[in-house]
Amino acid sequence: MIATLLYLGEIQVSLTLASMPVFKASAKDPLLGWIASGSSLHINLGGETTYDVSLKGSAQAAKAFAAACNS
Repeated sequence: MIATLLYLGEIQVSLTLASMPVFKASAKDPLLGWIASGSSLHINLGGETTYDVSLKGSAQAAKAFAAACNS
């Protein structure tokens, strides 16, 4: 399944000078369910760099995180 969501965020630079996307989502956001069931996440901020994130092995952690946020 491919879905496109729009979030407001920013690019932060870490101490190692690596850039990473940062955005906020609520605990009830459908993104958490998609992270639990998807295989990869593609993040694009403002038409600039696209970040590809593997979701391999993230299902249990995403489900546990969502459950903790919603309790």
